[in-house]
Amino acid sequence: MKIFNVEDGKKKVYVQMNDITMLSQAVDNVPASILGKIYSGSIVVCDSNRMNFIEFSSPEEIRFFENQDWIVDYKKLRNLSEKELIAMWQSILDEIYAMGANYVSMSEKERLEAENRFSLLYYKSEYISEIIFLKRGMTQMPFPVVPDSDGFTFAGDSGETYTIKSSLDPNKFLLFRSDGKSISDYEEIPQGFLKSGVAIALVDKRHEDNFYGDYDMSYSMSDDRRYLIIGFKVKSYTSDTPTERKSFGSGIKKLVNRFLGRSN
Repeated sequence: MKIFNVEDGKKKVYVQMNDITMLSQAVDNVPASILGKIYSGSIVVCDSNRMNFIEFSSPEEIRFFENQDWIVDYKKLRNLSEKELIAMWQSILDEIYAMGANYVSMSEKERLEAENRFSLLYYKSEYISEIIFLKRGMTQMPFPVVPDSDGFTFAGDSGETYTIKSSLDPNKFLLFRSDGKSISDYEEIPQGFLKSGVAIALVDKRHEDNFYGDYDMSYSMSDDRRYLIIGFKVKSYTSDTPTERKSFGSGIKKLVNRFLGRSN
């Protein structure tokens, strides 16, 4: 998953560790700066961090990731309905079927290209599934703790000391000082501003999600103390089960394996 964002007037892209692993295995013409991070050992992927995001900010890196259509662009998909996401997932299945129908008649070179494409398509389908699970409240991701440049903003009256913005995490808002300074232990955030901002943000969230029930709220401070993190979740939240998660993508995986002659 990739997330494009603008911070302090500069464009950035956050890319998950899993994507970097796939990148090194299946994509040519990777910029040297990205390869350098991979092979220098500064990016080490394991089960505990594979969903973590890495920041890239050079124009060359951003252009490269803009052209990687197999990495889902979170901001383009997050506001789609579940029906639209499932239709997108089905279109990937259709593309695999179309490619698979011609697989036996392909040359060796064409088969290698098709196998690479199969792998990338399957990978993309898995992340569309992840966004569906995320929208259902069935999974969580370690989103970067930064304001969403394309999200909700509440600054109150002109000259207000604080601002509230959406974060990249769809289940969090961020309150921060408008001057960019850290929030000290001794500050007293005006409760009227906080309550008004949260109330307006939740109205915006309810409109976006078409949900009008109640949320559970939580408050915490970011490690660098720049942000008061305002978390919320639907009170009807239920945790995911392995069976539910596995069943959604199992059909397309079997199809890919069959085309590539692998055992299930």
